[in-house]
Amino acid sequence: MAKSIKIPMAPEHRLARRRALTRKYNTIREFATVLIRLVRHRDEDGRDIGFDYGDIHDVILRKFPTVKSNGPHRGRPTKMPIKELHEIACELNRNGVKLPFRPRRKTSSKKDKCP
Repeated sequence: MAKSIKIPMAPEHRLARRRALTRKYNTIREFATVLIRLVRHRDEDGRDIGFDYGDIHDVILRKFPTVKSNGPHRGRPTKMPIKELHEIACELNRNGVKLPFRPRRKTSSKKDKCP
C-alpha cells in the first residue's frame, strides 16, 4: 500500500472530517457521497482540494468491512471498486454539486523503469 503524504488540514476541515467519520450511515453509497464532498485543504490559488480516491476507498473499507445487508453476500468482505467512486462523483457533478479538486495519481517516470 502506498504511503500517504501528511498534509496539514485547517481546523474547519478537520472538524468536518471528524463529524463525517463518526456519523452513522445506512449505506456505503451515502458514506461515499459525504467523503467525496469533503475538503482536505485549500491550495495557494484558493481551490478546495479533496481526498484521493484511494484514501476514500480505504476509509470506506474500514467503516464497512463486511456486507451487512440481507442477501447472498451478507457477512462477506466488502468489495467496492474505485471505479464506483468515480461514478458517484460523476453523478454528483451532473446534479450540480460543487466538488473539490482531486490530486492526480502519481506515476513513475520511464527513467525509473530502465536499469
